[in-house]
Order: sequence, then C-alpha cells, then structure tokens
Amino acid sequence: MSLGEIPPLKKESVRKDLIWRFIAVLFLAHYGIIDIWQEGQDIMVIKHEANREGQDILGELEEADGIEGSMGRVEA
Repeated sequence: MSLGEIPPLKKESVRKDLIWRFIAVLFLAHYGIIDIWQEGQDIMVIKHEANREGQDILGELEEADGIEGSMGRVEA
C-alpha cells in the first residue's frame, strides 16, 4: 500500500501526520517489520515476509564449524 493510504494517526494537521507516519514507517523498516520502496513520488509499504525455516545443522557441531570442544576458556 502507499504511505498515503495508511490511516492517519492524528487529525490535527494532515502534513504533520504524514511526516509522523513517514518516521514510523522508517523505524518499522529498520526493525525489519515492513519493507519500503519508492515508486515515482509514492512510498510503498508492505509487511516483511520472513523466511522462518531457520538454519539446519546436520551431523555433529564440530563438523559444522570445524572447531572441537567449547568456545572460549570454559571447559566442561
């Protein structure tokens, strides 16, 4: 959706409200909640679709990273 299609946060000033929505969109994009891009004069916003499959580690941990034992100075 376009940034202009997002419902206003406050109705006191249309221009100020658009500025606050833009700032909110920037923060949400920074945290990875939404994706934003520009098409001409419009700023487009869409919910971020994350790949939630995760990383698979097959076999032993030593095979995955090439390090034997625990990391750091702590030994069990």
